[in-house]
This record gives sequence, C-alpha cells and structure tokens, in this order.
Amino acid sequence: MTATAPTDVAALREEILTTRAALGQTVEALTAKADIRARAARTANEATERVGQLVSVQADRASAAVRRAGSSVRQRPAPWIGAGLAVAGATAALLVWARGRS
Repeated sequence: MTATAPTDVAALREEILTTRAALGQTVEALTAKADIRARAARTANEATERVGQLVSVQADRASAAVRRAGSSVRQRPAPWIGAGLAVAGATAALLVWARGRS
C-alpha cells in the first residue's frame, strides 16, 4: 500500500462510503444535465413565474392609475367633461365631412 492510503479496515470502509457518496452525487448531476426535457420544463416554469410576477406588478400599476384618474374626475369634472365634448364634437364633424364627400 502507498503511504497515503489507509491501512486499517475501518478507514478503508469510510473511504469507500465517501467515494460512493461522491460518485452518486456526480451521477445525479450528470443525469440532471442530460435530461433535456426536465431542464426545458424547469426553464419554462421559471419564465412563467417571471411573467406572472410582471403581470401582477403591471396590473397593480394600472389599478393605481385608474384610481388616480377616477379621483381626478371626481375632484375636477369640468376639464374631463370639456375633453369628452371636444372628442364628441370632432367625431361628429368628421362624420359630417365624410358624408359630404361621398
């Protein structure tokens, strides 16, 4: 035996157990790397989670914007009424002009 190898049976058994555990971990890691379907599914799940989080954040922002706009309309309705009337008037004028051309 070499100078670095254990000489008693208990030490040899311990070294064998340690080597087997390391080999098992290596095999598991290689199997996980080789399993393309599982890796693709994991990547897809991660992407789905990220998109869900982004959608949630954007929905919260949109909800807050709607609340702010509603509050603005309730506090000062005159500018919003004026804007609505302007849009309605422009639409009516466009329709009259379009009918006059045909």
